[in-house]
Amino acid sequence: MQTLISFHSTHAAMEAELVGEEAGIPCRLVPLPPAIDAGCGLVLLCDSDVSGSIIGLLAARHVPLDGVYDGRSGAWHRRTGS
Repeated sequence: MQTLISFHSTHAAMEAELVGEEAGIPCRLVPLPPAIDAGCGLVLLCDSDVSGSIIGLLAARHVPLDGVYDGRSGAWHRRTGS
């Protein structure tokens, strides 16, 4: 399974990708899937098994998130509380 993290701004999305790279967490920015409504046209894609790590790092670095979605292409489900 994979995780998408959405953002309110492109700046936050790009910062999130850098945070992941610096920590050695495999993630990359991809275009926002049509099924997800978010303020920015980019989302951070990572494997679900590392999503907790990147979300924790983003919180520690004060990078604001819009939402967290789990699933596979075409079938994304927003996490409760995100």
